[in-house]
Amino acid sequence: MIGAYLRRPPAATSAPGCVRRRRPYTVVHDWTELVLDLIERPPTVLIADVDPAVGGWGAGPATLRDALQRIEGPLQDALPAECMLVWATNVTRMEDQLGPPPHRTPGGNLLIVGAGKPRLVELHGVLGERLFGPGVVVVGDQWLVDGLLAYRLNARFVLWDDRVHRSPVWARLQQLAGLVAVRPHYARTAPVREPGTAVSS
Repeated sequence: MIGAYLRRPPAATSAPGCVRRRRPYTVVHDWTELVLDLIERPPTVLIADVDPAVGGWGAGPATLRDALQRIEGPLQDALPAECMLVWATNVTRMEDQLGPPPHRTPGGNLLIVGAGKPRLVELHGVLGERLFGPGVVVVGDQWLVDGLLAYRLNARFVLWDDRVHRSPVWARLQQLAGLVAVRPHYARTAPVREPGTAVSS
């Protein structure tokens, strides 16, 4: 099943003696580290996961709205004016309160619930061909979902290593599966700067 999602990296070759090149990824632990990374490597489209980075696991609409309000200010300051910020979550628990996706967040950016990552159907329906353009960055905590999405898009992947919110059992199991199936296709790169004081979330 995972193999059906994975595509051969563009740098790969079948020539004898050649080694398939792994794709780079960066690790961040808070919003300040992410902002610093985006300033140095500005995206054209930023696809960011919601759980747990924004409001913690299982946050309701009100909590999520308040957290987005706090986060989007400094995040927007780091993004180019032409960058589209898309919050994408696979959970559907908020659809009854919010209506069918996509929605506009307090900063005027998109929030897609039931995004169906790592499949591309929902995201492509919203973003169109921008989804496949240069400069796309995917941020998330799950190799099996966000890392696989970035791999399929040939996009830059930023792994959110959460040290605040304890993940539920299913998320930890999914992370282990992703470490086996997806992580070997990536090579870690150093952060662009030393992290500073965390942005509250």
